[in-house]
Amino acid sequence: MQLRIRLHRVLALLMTLLLLLPVVSGMRPVTAKAYSYRENGVDVSVYQGDIDWPMLAANNNLQFVIMRACKLLNPQSEFFVDTKFEENYAGARAIGLKVGVYCYCGADSREGILDTTRKYIETIQGNTFDYPVYLDVEASAMTVLPKDELTGYLIEALDMIRDAGHHAGVYANLNWYTNYIDGAAIRAAGYDLWLARYTHDCNSTDYSTGYDVWQYSDRGTYAGMTGTAIDLDVSYVNYQYDGDHGRVPDKNYSPYLPLKAYVLQNRNFQPFYADMQTPIPNAAVYPTDECLIREIYQNGWCKFTYPVSGGSKVGFLPLTDFLTVKPADLRPLYSPTKVYTYSNTAMDTRVGYIGPYDTLYVAEETDDLMRVIYSVTGGKKIAWLAKRDWDIALVQLLQKHIHGNASLRAEQLGFVDLNQDGVADIFDLSLYKHKLDGLPMPGEGEVTEPDPSLSPAQGLVVQSVGE
Repeated sequence: MQLRIRLHRVLALLMTLLLLLPVVSGMRPVTAKAYSYRENGVDVSVYQGDIDWPMLAANNNLQFVIMRACKLLNPQSEFFVDTKFEENYAGARAIGLKVGVYCYCGADSREGILDTTRKYIETIQGNTFDYPVYLDVEASAMTVLPKDELTGYLIEALDMIRDAGHHAGVYANLNWYTNYIDGAAIRAAGYDLWLARYTHDCNSTDYSTGYDVWQYSDRGTYAGMTGTAIDLDVSYVNYQYDGDHGRVPDKNYSPYLPLKAYVLQNRNFQPFYADMQTPIPNAAVYPTDECLIREIYQNGWCKFTYPVSGGSKVGFLPLTDFLTVKPADLRPLYSPTKVYTYSNTAMDTRVGYIGPYDTLYVAEETDDLMRVIYSVTGGKKIAWLAKRDWDIALVQLLQKHIHGNASLRAEQLGFVDLNQDGVADIFDLSLYKHKLDGLPMPGEGEVTEPDPSLSPAQGLVVQSVGE
């Protein structure tokens, strides 16, 4: 009997746990990635001091910033306009970041919340925003209001922001969304939710099923910063850019981005801000600088990062300073073996190499050189290679093929079949000897006997360009 009672208790306990499981799991963040879009961002205020926006954006690969415009610390304090708001707005816009804004509201009544919102709207008047205009509602003074009442007052305030022509939203931490405001009701009213919950790793969890933006850390830094650490955010929503300065992406270049590149001419360039009219003071891109082109626009300009002491910065230049050929005119090649690449036509700075069987595209060409785009870790790269190095690599491949140590891919045959007879053999190797030795090539249509010194048993000994 006692054993039977114990079994009933165990079964009852298991059933209780099973019933509670959905409730417990619903309180946890989603670990599987539910979002289909994500952008990197920060939020800032006067506490970050003078911000080096190009450096901040480059070091953190930013797409957006949300900045404080104002605050009401508590019901007894005065309304305060952030002294860095306009400066931060101009700095972020100058380098082409999407912009949002927030106001800390410490009111404890309907009248106080709505009055703060009116002053907030007046403060940001004349500015445009891509991200929502947020109310930050974590003030302890608000906790005197019942949850449903506070939620109703906030929705009234958000209605005011909407009626002023802005997309509106609320910022709060998980405790507030759980205990003090009704996030579901705010979302049902048509407004966005910005969650603060620090894990310091934006890949550790996923809050996209319940929130639009997630503030995941307060430990952001960049090289040379002088103020306090910066809050880091991710957005799951692709908010439209209002200050694009006509920057419509040219999708024809998308397969080649991001693109590591060097300026074409052997001189220094001064990069521009996002308006593509204002030069960035005291900034320069040098011929030896490896830049990273991130976006290319239909107006012929590009957004890129360039190296500076301690990191990199964001700038804008005409694409022709890096690349002059259109995507449709890029000629594909297939690498036979390892071939080194160089930053400029002087061929004095080696910057990488093309691996065996890589696909590459010819962008520029001279009698002796080719400028090619090829795959590297994280994207593409454009650099110069010597045609002689390329020919030697082809000879090496042809030798290996003749001796049975390598097979040709169909797309490679056209590059080694110099006499165009449909096969790659010793006749082609003989023609390559003429080419490499600087001898005149046999006339078109002539029957060429193979050089006896190039018999399959002996082969043509060519030092590898990859050694």
